[in-house]
Amino acid sequence: MGASGPQSLRRDQTLLAKPGHIEILEPSEVRSIFAKVSEDLIPFLALWFFGGHRKEEIARLHWTQVRAALKTGKLELTGDQAIKSGARSAAFLPVLRAWLEWYLRRNPSASGPVLPIKYNGGRKLDNIQRTIRRQAKVRWVPNAGRHSYISYRTKVADSVTTVADECGNSPSQIERHYRKKGVLKESAEEYFNILPPTESNVIPIPLESEQPAAVTA
Repeated sequence: MGASGPQSLRRDQTLLAKPGHIEILEPSEVRSIFAKVSEDLIPFLALWFFGGHRKEEIARLHWTQVRAALKTGKLELTGDQAIKSGARSAAFLPVLRAWLEWYLRRNPSASGPVLPIKYNGGRKLDNIQRTIRRQAKVRWVPNAGRHSYISYRTKVADSVTTVADECGNSPSQIERHYRKKGVLKESAEEYFNILPPTESNVIPIPLESEQPAAVTA
């Protein structure tokens, strides 16, 4: 039975971010999260940690958009899906592609919303950070996925304007809150090399985006 009362409340309050207070996770912590959470949360985590999207934006994405992004190399968010900045073309980095393709090989019939309905909508989405923390049993910081992505991405991209365009923020916000002098480039490179496990005993089924082009006579 879970704990209740003042102590439990204080623990839950640690998930509430203070205005302007940005913390990130170490690459080793992110690796541990991906290794421990249930498989149906992997696409959400991939888009959060390696795409930098807001959790509310991911909750509005559909697999048709992800499959299109695997072909084009850009994830297109509509004005109804993106928050604050309107419609945008988001970065689709190799690490994000790797995790989504890994998931689709294991779940080739995935359709509908990327985030399963049991995690989506109202309080379910509000509580998803607690769900991830409970499953992974690691140190947690508020909005860990987006904050970690933007901080590490800013380090390797070395351009607040590029990252602002990708994530739907203003360059001034990126500079003020995410361009951390304490983030090492080596850590950023390690972060973006957190890849899915190799399934050496599984014959991979090529995704549609990987199918060879038809040869015409």
